[in-house]
Amino acid sequence: MGISGLLPLLRETQEKGHIEQFAGQTVGIDSYIWLYRGAFSCAADLALGKPTTKYIAHFMSRAKMLRHYNVEPLFVFDGGLLPSKECTELERQRNRKERREKGMKLWGQSKKKAAFDLFQRSLEVTPQMVRCVVDELKKHGFKYVVAPYEADAQLAYLESQGVISAAVSEDSDLIVFGCQKIILKMDQYGDAVMFDRSKMDAVTAVDVKGWDKDRIRGMCILSGCDYLPSVPGIGLKKAHRYMARSTDLAMAVRLMRNEGCKVPDGYKKEVRRAELTFLYQRVFDPRSRTMVHVTKVDESTPPLDEMPFIGKLLEPAIVRDIADCLIDPISLDRFAQGAKSLSSPMAPTAGSTSAHFESLSTSEKPRPGTLVSFWANPKVQMTPTTPATASAAGCELEVQVKFRGKTADNSLAVRTQTHSKFFGKKTEPATVEPPAAGSETVDLTKDETAEFVQPETPKAKAIDEECSQTLTIIAETADTPQTLLPAESQATEVESASQEMDAGCLASSLFAKFGYREAKVPNHAVTPRYRQGNGRLLKPKRRRKV
Repeated sequence: MGISGLLPLLRETQEKGHIEQFAGQTVGIDSYIWLYRGAFSCAADLALGKPTTKYIAHFMSRAKMLRHYNVEPLFVFDGGLLPSKECTELERQRNRKERREKGMKLWGQSKKKAAFDLFQRSLEVTPQMVRCVVDELKKHGFKYVVAPYEADAQLAYLESQGVISAAVSEDSDLIVFGCQKIILKMDQYGDAVMFDRSKMDAVTAVDVKGWDKDRIRGMCILSGCDYLPSVPGIGLKKAHRYMARSTDLAMAVRLMRNEGCKVPDGYKKEVRRAELTFLYQRVFDPRSRTMVHVTKVDESTPPLDEMPFIGKLLEPAIVRDIADCLIDPISLDRFAQGAKSLSSPMAPTAGSTSAHFESLSTSEKPRPGTLVSFWANPKVQMTPTTPATASAAGCELEVQVKFRGKTADNSLAVRTQTHSKFFGKKTEPATVEPPAAGSETVDLTKDETAEFVQPETPKAKAIDEECSQTLTIIAETADTPQTLLPAESQATEVESASQEMDAGCLASSLFAKFGYREAKVPNHAVTPRYRQGNGRLLKPKRRRKV
């Protein structure tokens, strides 16, 4: 959570920059912040226990961005629960549980948006989620470490030892731990706000010129931190006023009590406990692979057995397994191997985590026809089918139609069209031939109805021969070439199977039927066949506006 209002108070120490400033260097990453951001998009899946890998994809996109700018990241994950923070963690877990229960109730009532908001507010990153991310980091060759307790203290120790050049975080607690350079509010493109402790003397909101780390830490503890809530009415500026008039925290607490602040009993002891937690919290040294303290223990350090709140001393083998993410830092149970995704509740469990990783082998596969499958490679395996053999009953009878009409010189011509009049291949006019034996000839020029009579075939003939029989239909058409003809050609009577009718009367009757009116059209715009005697064509009427 950090110190409320500390970053705005020290705004002169911050400036906009880019992660590229640390090219060729190693920076430490407070990894839980990226995990929480990635989990926001799949909060409902995590709350309902559905398998999801969205938070892993978000995390890896940020990691690859750092590598793109030649920055070597060292990912630091939180470990077990710190005793000094136990009360704060219990309260947070209780609030998350209440929000999750309300979200489940709203989800059952189909109030998805309100439920999703509560799911986001009840998010909690679990050790199982950390293990899934670590497995992905191993595949791409990224370095990582799981702290015994808190990642903030681990990052502060790594910077003090020169392992990293800066720390990427959103938590202002790193200032209290004494970090020199902090990369704040970094986005997906690498733009960030750079905190530089060397610019502390330029702060104008409060006078901290010449202050060391101890006095700044005391000011932050009095204003309220994760290890101790503040006295009612005490913020950063009032805490600065008391620390400016004191030499240590104990003297500042006495001044607060003397000036009428409602200091609770035992507050002085709690302040000392918070200060020791910032100073001597247990962390992991990646060089010696042992558990050490943030600040080196010296003669002025109180006995370690009197400070159980800084973290329990663990066995060296357990510390190494926690750092390598081989065991759960909360339950100390060994992780199952071969984890690929996650399907687990958001609250951390104290039991074995193998049940969570058994469901990780399943992944969401896009179904064909869905929106996702249009951008993904099709994974549906098509089985070849053998084409069925055509039966005799399915054969189509081929019908050959011959159109007989007159050409421009009134000579008889026959056009043969096997398939389509408009889309078939263009054929040359052919002479009329008598129908072949065994085929039926129909003359459509007669008024009587034509019937197709299939010739009787011997029983010995195959069905294929019967189906491949060709029928020839001879029909007369009144088609004429689409050219302007002289008046003598217009007077020539054209034989047709349809009823003879004057072209002008025919057009007038048809257009009058559909409510058209006459309009003038030039004679050259139409053929004589469709031109009326007065050179007028018909044009549709306009509807009246109501």
